[in-house]
Amino acid sequence: MTKSADEFALKLIGTMAHGAKAYLGVDAIAIAGAFINEVQEVVSREMPSEDGAIVTIGTIHGGQATKSFVRRSA
Repeated sequence: MTKSADEFALKLIGTMAHGAKAYLGVDAIAIAGAFINEVQEVVSREMPSEDGAIVTIGTIHGGQATKSFVRRSA
């Protein structure tokens, strides 16, 4: 079997929520972490070691917001 290198991009979109009601949002970073764990588990538990399978997740970009401001209701 020959080795190869492949590349992929995955976009997970979350929704913001106030810290007091975090359950109303979707945390895309938490989903990305779960995805990485599942991928690593498939490689380590399901692939024969002779295959030499390696998966590297190189970067995660989690947005650019430094502060979140919530508007006050009138």
